[in-house]
Amino acid sequence: MKPIHEGLGISDSDWDVFVTHAIATLDKLGVQGKEREAFPTAAASLKDDIAENV
Repeated sequence: MKPIHEGLGISDSDWDVFVTHAIATLDKLGVQGKEREAFPTAAASLKDDIAENV
């Protein structure tokens, strides 16, 4: 993940917008249970490889 996103300037603020939209999409699609609950943790595990401190 890191090499693909490196240099794109994805900020913590950008990351927060992504997570907010992704969760809203899961909710709109009716994703519930373990899949819905697991998303924030799974996404957070990728943040350091995607977001940069810009």
